[in-house]
Amino acid sequence: MEAHHHEGAGLSAAAPQARRDGGPLRALPSALSLVPALALRTIVDQLTRPHGSFGSVLGVIALAMLAAFAAGLLGVASTYLTLSISEDIVEKVRSQLFDHLLSESVGYFTRRRAGEAIRGSQRRGGYR
Repeated sequence: MEAHHHEGAGLSAAAPQARRDGGPLRALPSALSLVPALALRTIVDQLTRPHGSFGSVLGVIALAMLAAFAAGLLGVASTYLTLSISEDIVEKVRSQLFDHLLSESVGYFTRRRAGEAIRGSQRRGGYR
């Protein structure tokens, strides 16, 4: 029994995982990266006023540091999410390939030379 090539079947089980891309989680560090620039503007404005308050400057500096720390944590979380999804997809594709190879008959492997199945899938646009 010879297997048939199914277009896109390799990632079908992994597709729902790929949609969990963490979009808002990726956008928040970018938004938080604007806080230091806005804080600097506020600090300059406060210190150049005739009766500027140094106490309010310390609050702005603390807020900017907190935002930078939060952006770093969110960046780490985003990277972790991306890596975990990628590893899950690779594991599912490997498992599907292994299951497919195990479902082939012995004749499938005896009729082909070593590496022929891989070369055939490359010609069809499968694995590259």
